[in-house]
Amino acid sequence: MNKKIIIVVPMINNKGPVKGAIANYHLLTKLGFDCTIVTLKGIQKDLNFRGDVLDLSGLKSLIDKKKFFDEVYRDVNPVVYSFCFSADVFSILLKSTRFKISSVRANNYKNYFYDYGYIGLALALFHHMILNFFDKVTCLSDSMKKQVSKLIINKGKVVNIGNFIDDFDFIDMSVVDFDDDVFNLIYVGNINKRKRVDLILSSLLKYSHENLVSNKISHPLRLHVIGGGDALEDYKSFANSNNLDVIFYGEIPNPLAFISKSDLMLLPSMSEGISRAVLESLALSVPVLIRNVDSNKDVVEPFVNGLLFEDDSDFLNKLKACIEWVSNNEFDSDLTPTCFTKTYVESRINNLFNDSYEK
Repeated sequence: MNKKIIIVVPMINNKGPVKGAIANYHLLTKLGFDCTIVTLKGIQKDLNFRGDVLDLSGLKSLIDKKKFFDEVYRDVNPVVYSFCFSADVFSILLKSTRFKISSVRANNYKNYFYDYGYIGLALALFHHMILNFFDKVTCLSDSMKKQVSKLIINKGKVVNIGNFIDDFDFIDMSVVDFDDDVFNLIYVGNINKRKRVDLILSSLLKYSHENLVSNKISHPLRLHVIGGGDALEDYKSFANSNNLDVIFYGEIPNPLAFISKSDLMLLPSMSEGISRAVLESLALSVPVLIRNVDSNKDVVEPFVNGLLFEDDSDFLNKLKACIEWVSNNEFDSDLTPTCFTKTYVESRINNLFNDSYEK
């Protein structure tokens, strides 16, 4: 039997959840499934995605997109695997399917609140309600599974398949040069209030002032910021007005070369699933400093592959500890925990989708 899998995303772009969808596309194709990515809003212009795509962006309404999909796949009845809110709403409307799976990749209540305010809480509630209409709901860690299971009537629907890095990302790695005379910090992600890049900048300012007052010779720091968002210009202004050594690159389709040249990855986000930027760093032997929220504790083993900080007041002290630790150690092997490696995840995904065709 030809096992057809449709992966639905809002748009093919460089955002974390969609990169996860693309990684699943590549893995499922490798495992022998016939896969297509359906995008509701097209493809990001500078993204070089090589794969089978059905682009529904030319159809105006969600209902028009739904009718077109049902007509195309009427005699196929594929398994549908959807990522993100709009893709989940689209998926529950579909009739020409045999099995529906949703991927929950973060704490929706926290994320939607930080992104949309109080209306985000209503959106998160609605999102969790519609998860009950899926046959399975996948999560990225045991912590996330426990969290999501509390919000779904049939808790047996929720499965942890883990998260992993896409081998295809490493194929297109460019070459960059960083100054080895400074300690290179890097942040990769959206530039918004939830991600808390402002905490990094204010901490670098305090670090600079402390060294100036004490007249102490310490590690000169340089921060590399990759990503875009509504707070970007404010952060640029803050860095410039305080003479901080920060380079803002904007959005880069494949930031792996920049990560590989860094000494430490920073992620002070107020809410996080299993960050792909963090997993990419660990795969490239770059330790991480991340906030102890949601599933982050499943990723970090202290002073093995990074450190966790508890709150804003703890960040600078942990940053100093990381700088000393990293400066006095060599990291030349994969730092990824076993449960987030492709080998570990592959059997879980294979079993999930083979089982979906036996239902």
